[in-house]
Amino acid sequence: MHLQDRLDDIVKRTGLSEDIIRRVLKASQDSLLDSMMNGENATLPGLCTFIPQEKQKFGINLVTESYVKIKVNPSNSMIKEFERRFEDSKNVEKIEETKLTYINPQIPKYNTVPRGARVGQIEALL
Repeated sequence: MHLQDRLDDIVKRTGLSEDIIRRVLKASQDSLLDSMMNGENATLPGLCTFIPQEKQKFGINLVTESYVKIKVNPSNSMIKEFERRFEDSKNVEKIEETKLTYINPQIPKYNTVPRGARVGQIEALL
């Protein structure tokens, strides 16, 4: 999803103007950057935590250079919600597959056996 698509989605969900959403996102970004510049972890509640880590690498002529790597950890609530929605989507797929089987029972179903060969392929060899 591109930035404008994300903004449009948030506008639709909240009813707030795009300008307000842009200002909130910009303020969040500034707040996160300030925290990381102070050497602190920066947390977006319910979403993720940014963890800045200073690293060293060898540059030209074996001169050591410092750089910052930012690690991002999703929050536990984000992980749980994603897993819940993922399970719900798998259930929807099973329901849709059942509906298709009911509508078109003559379409053969290919089930895999433990070795990965398809039952239809084995029957064709016999």
